Amino acid sequence: MILRDDGAWQYAEAESPSQDHQGDLDECANWITVEKDTVTSTIMVAGSAPIVVSDDGGETGFTINLMRSSPPESSITLSIAVVGGGAVVTKGDGICFFFTDGTHFELANQESFNFKGCMAMHLGGAFGMESALRQLAEKRIGMMGKWTGESYHQRDLTPEMAASFRNMMRCLAEYKYRYSRLTILCIRRRPE
Repeated sequence: MILRDDGAWQYAEAESPSQDHQGDLDECANWITVEKDTVTSTIMVAGSAPIVVSDDGGETGFTINLMRSSPPESSITLSIAVVGGGAVVTKGDGICFFFTDGTHFELANQESFNFKGCMAMHLGGAFGMESALRQLAEKRIGMMGKWTGESYHQRDLTPEMAASFRNMMRCLAEYKYRYSRLTILCIRRRPE
């Protein structure tokens, strides 16, 4: 942060990414979107599009959305909605990820009771769960299973769906807010 001659504070312009990292950023432009709220100056980073995991044109299955929170939390929110049944979700209901390498793990819903069939899990940053975040960013998901108090849903992911999920998760995990190349001015003045 720099104090200008006129008394206003100014953040120094962020450094540009190294040449080695620039390729990753260019590739990630296909998988994530970065938007700045012009009112609050909050930067939102999210997956480029929802992933619909369905074998019947979206009538049943899952819709997956990924989003990264702003610093200081910088966690990734994995939001999964059941489509076509099982709308009651309580805190602790789970989702199981089965990877193509034969391993699997489960995550529990961290949000409250709802009738919308929506679950949310927060990974990384202030929420921990770095191991789960790393696995989701590195491994290929073959199948997902979601259970609630009233039902169980299971769907296979196509190789394209699995690649989209893994690439979005990897890019969100690697995204650094300093690469947004924003110069932010604070209009606080010294008391006279």
